[in-house]
Amino acid sequence: MTDSWFAALIPAACVTAAALAAMVVEAFRDRHEHPPIGLLGTIGLVAALAACVVLWDRNQVSFGMIQADNFGLFASMIVLSALA
Repeated sequence: MTDSWFAALIPAACVTAAALAAMVVEAFRDRHEHPPIGLLGTIGLVAALAACVVLWDRNQVSFGMIQADNFGLFASMIVLSALA
């Protein structure tokens, strides 16, 4: 998973995919239906947190300009933990 050219983007992609999934579910729900949209967001945050753990000590670079170093991953893990 971490040997690809987009490995540094995986945590952000997890959060973005969960947000898009939540918006699609909200857009297509019935008027009196209450789907678990918060659960979708939590799943995305936990997936991003797991991706940060997997990327630890790998120093991945995506597109030559986005780097997943330990300091950035630590900051991301703190923010993701607080959000979850």
